Amino acid sequence: MHSRRTPLRLTAPLLFALASSLATSACDCGNPDWRNLMFEADIVSDSGAPLGSAMLTLSETRGEPWSRIFHLTLRGPVGLEPGPLGGHVSRVRLLGAADTVIRSHEFPLPGNPELLSLMLPETNLSQEAVTELRRALKAGDVVVELTTDLPGMTVLRIPMTMTMNGEWQAGSCMYT
Repeated sequence: MHSRRTPLRLTAPLLFALASSLATSACDCGNPDWRNLMFEADIVSDSGAPLGSAMLTLSETRGEPWSRIFHLTLRGPVGLEPGPLGGHVSRVRLLGAADTVIRSHEFPLPGNPELLSLMLPETNLSQEAVTELRRALKAGDVVVELTTDLPGMTVLRIPMTMTMNGEWQAGSCMYT
């Protein structure tokens, strides 16, 4: 009986290693690694009234230059409705550490009434541009500054909170 246990003791770890290897390789579909650096915030007036929300995203896929995307999306307080800022934003500035300007965009008034993707999205960024942008975003506080034509709200500063840290994630398989 002892002679049968010894082969089982040696075989069990080998079978476990083989099963683990097969399970891991079965999930390797060749999907590339990806990472997102994301910031979000609610936009509120000085009186605390909800004006909308802001989301800033820097996305990239390892080895895929066409997949480097940076965009800022502003929405009204209810779903996809533009809210009180719709058509009233004349400038958007993205500020980093010590209020350094990371990006800036001017809009003719009346501005974008929908407020969706207010800062034009940047795609196909060079690796150098993504590296510099990532460094600037991670260097300190990130603030979106909106200039409007609304009385009492000519400049709104929106401190952003990092909600996704931008570390590389392994590509995953999609099963149907």
